[in-house]
Amino acid sequence: MSYRLLIIGLGDLGQRFAAEISKFAEIDELILAGRRIEFGVTFAELLAACSQIKVRFFELDAEQQDAVEQLLRDQRPDLIVQCASLFSPWYLRECQHPVAKVLRMAGFAAQIPAQLPPITTVMSAVREIDFPAPVVNCSYPDLTHPVLAQLDLAPTVGIGNVGMIQYRVQATLLQQSKLSGTEVKSDLPLVRVLAHHSQIRAAMSSIRPSDTSSCPKVFIGEGGQRADELVYAGLPLMSNRYLNALTTASGLPILQALLPNKPPLRISAPGPLGLPGGYPIKIINRLIEQIALIAFERTQVVVSTFND
Repeated sequence: MSYRLLIIGLGDLGQRFAAEISKFAEIDELILAGRRIEFGVTFAELLAACSQIKVRFFELDAEQQDAVEQLLRDQRPDLIVQCASLFSPWYLRECQHPVAKVLRMAGFAAQIPAQLPPITTVMSAVREIDFPAPVVNCSYPDLTHPVLAQLDLAPTVGIGNVGMIQYRVQATLLQQSKLSGTEVKSDLPLVRVLAHHSQIRAAMSSIRPSDTSSCPKVFIGEGGQRADELVYAGLPLMSNRYLNALTTASGLPILQALLPNKPPLRISAPGPLGLPGGYPIKIINRLIEQIALIAFERTQVVVSTFND
């Protein structure tokens, strides 16, 4: 079967997802929505030529609930990917205006007013018309999702952050297997990660904090052997918008798993079911069926599973 997917927001991340999703064999129509009409129309034309599928662009202000509702009613996508924000975190990193510098000093959480409005509007529209498709949110899911959960507006799941860390750990394990002469990608052990957005910069920079209690928690194999040191084992990555390539790569399996008639997926993702931070999850039949909540004691790790 073939499906229709909607991407809201065509900044750098939205463009990357669109380019990759257009290659999905099961997608026969890609719907793009954003504010920049001239860019959106030409970008859709380019993707259609590259992918040989139907790609259409619709002008949309993601803060206008009526417009979002109408788009959903008219297009009936099977999956919604929300990438819109008032401004990109990378824009703030690159901007030299004094106000931008002050905001950077305040920490990333100060940017939530730029991330929360579009996803709030999108989820309000979804709830208002009882739209059945899953919603994947790319706008600061570690923090926006618990806020939205208080309003019964939590998206299905987020993308990035803990997933990016999981992918770096898996890459390290693959590299280690190459060095040992036992490289078989399919035989790599299960990797589960518990982490938060606040830990992502150190993880991508391969700088392990002196306070190891603030490190992401890594569990290898079904037995959950701890291997937190793998988070920092790779080379440092550049802290700029090129990291969106890793956000995209780690998010694509989640998007595929949330399409109809897909096999279960075990992966780590941020903001499942409105929770803060990122967790190991299992997606079955387009639903988050399992969340491993890992409680840390001094001498043991207890893994509790909901809806098992």
